[in-house]
Amino acid sequence: MSSPKIEFSSRFIDFLDDPGIRIGRPGGGAVALPEIFVYPGLAPFGSGAGTISSPSLLDTASARAPVVITGPEDSGKTSLLKSLAVKALGEGFFPVYIDGREAPASDSSGISGAARAAADAQYTPDGAAIVNGPGAKKRVLLFDNFDLTGRPGPGALGRGLLEEFALVILTASHPYPLYENSFSIVEMGRGLRDELIRKWVALRTGDPDEAASLAEKARGVVDAVLGKNLVPSYPVFVLTILESSVTADAGGQAGSSYGHYYEYAVTKPLREGSTGAEFALYSAVLSALAYSRLTGGGRAADKEELTGLIRRHAPDAGAKGVISAFLKSKTLRETGPAYEFASAHAYHYFAALYLARNIGDAEVRDKIAAVFSRLGDADNAGVALFLAYLSSDPFVTEQIGVGVGRATGGDARRTDEEREAFIDELIAGLERDEPGELHEMRAAYQVRQALGETTPLSGGPARGASGLSADDRALRETWALLRILTEASNAGRGTVSAYGLWAAHLSERLSAIDALRRGKRAGSMDREEKFRLLMLYEGVYTEALRLLSLLTASGLSVPEGPYALAAALLRPDPDISGATRFAEENPDRKLAAALLKIAAAESLRLFPHGPETEKELKNISKGYFSGNIY
Repeated sequence: MSSPKIEFSSRFIDFLDDPGIRIGRPGGGAVALPEIFVYPGLAPFGSGAGTISSPSLLDTASARAPVVITGPEDSGKTSLLKSLAVKALGEGFFPVYIDGREAPASDSSGISGAARAAADAQYTPDGAAIVNGPGAKKRVLLFDNFDLTGRPGPGALGRGLLEEFALVILTASHPYPLYENSFSIVEMGRGLRDELIRKWVALRTGDPDEAASLAEKARGVVDAVLGKNLVPSYPVFVLTILESSVTADAGGQAGSSYGHYYEYAVTKPLREGSTGAEFALYSAVLSALAYSRLTGGGRAADKEELTGLIRRHAPDAGAKGVISAFLKSKTLRETGPAYEFASAHAYHYFAALYLARNIGDAEVRDKIAAVFSRLGDADNAGVALFLAYLSSDPFVTEQIGVGVGRATGGDARRTDEEREAFIDELIAGLERDEPGELHEMRAAYQVRQALGETTPLSGGPARGASGLSADDRALRETWALLRILTEASNAGRGTVSAYGLWAAHLSERLSAIDALRRGKRAGSMDREEKFRLLMLYEGVYTEALRLLSLLTASGLSVPEGPYALAAALLRPDPDISGATRFAEENPDRKLAAALLKIAAAESLRLFPHGPETEKELKNISKGYFSGNIY
């Protein structure tokens, strides 16, 4: 008797195929995620510019502890887990997906129970019986949004879950700096963007000459928009640029912000095939529905509530036809007897639209104030981001200012001179250990880290310790406010400087790494400890510099110094002379030189440059400034 085939359920396949935004196919029909997915590069946390291929996570050698994948909202963490689920099943594993938004388990046994319930829903009955049966040794747990469960960190999960799962992969919006088996999703460089463009073009034409022409046009448009340095190079933005700009009769992209691209992605499916009056009705109903969810109505609305909203806005409209349009456009999805927004972005956009349209109402203003007071919550942060894009009302600007004042109130979180002096001493010590070989030592360390051969710092937390502090919510709030300020600035409404907020965010990120020093002087540490600490610091600085370059491109003024100079390198038209002059005038500021090297390497990876500029950036990335090495 043959063994039953282990297959995903049809409903779970629909979830896996959903790319999160609607990608059109010429001639009709939606595009599935596998058709346009490109595996991102992952950087081991604290590895500088080194990356690994994300499919390699399925190597069970990684199972020494849960693997953590971090990245900001919109970086593609959920799409990566979906694609890994398909790949894992094809390789004989039994993947099970759970979402921290829906399964906030308090301990390992609770997570195991949630995983068993998820397997029952995600596999056919015969498959679920095997996946949940005794002796299933190749189960893989894919735990999305782990940081939303309220748990302090991934370390405590290791022993309990790895007895039950061959591999555990978690995602989170912010890293756990003291947790070693941790990776961050890096922005797509030119090579991965070209791969994504080729997939997108293949959906539109099979003619080689036409495909080559369309790909060249697409590459030019994407490079031009990303070259404004106002949105990060993540797949969702590249795809939305392609969808909104690269058509037979469109030559460019008018908008340059998170809000603009997501407004296009959210509203396009509703606009297609509808009249202006129909779209106005859809927008009014959905914004009212989103507002009711925001004010405590829960994420789902039953058919009676939705029908009532439709009749309130259009008594003569056929409710069945309107609901059908919502489902067909994948703006809403049916969940048993109820309906809910199919994506968080649609929910956030329409909630913000209601707030913007009704901002004169006292109750609405109270709700806006409440949203801005709790930006550590992902839904509030998303709504506030769209509100900054949609509304020019001074009340919104006032609430942004209140949030910035609250987030920057603690001077202790700011970057200080003592930290820079310590890192300068750290780098100087490594150079003394092996003069002239620091770059080779760095490369060797990255290989050891990717193979799991590095060891924790002595005196620091043991492997698997939590990297989250009690200030995690403050970290989330500063990140949300930085995105919100960028939106407001792009719309010409930025009245509050974001530099102090960025500095507070950076210092909060660095504080957990500072704790590893425990009062040590760099000279008392062995070479491995020095490298581990330096790589951790550089990992945070790399992410922070990219964020700063996005902020400065939106109009933010940054005080003169290494941060501003490094951010000025992270663009298609880099200010190389300023970086060179600073390095020559400050030869002993080793951290500053390291920041310039990091920024030059990232600029080469992200942006196309002319031959001469590319040559100069390559030299800077290796420490050569005008022929001198620093």
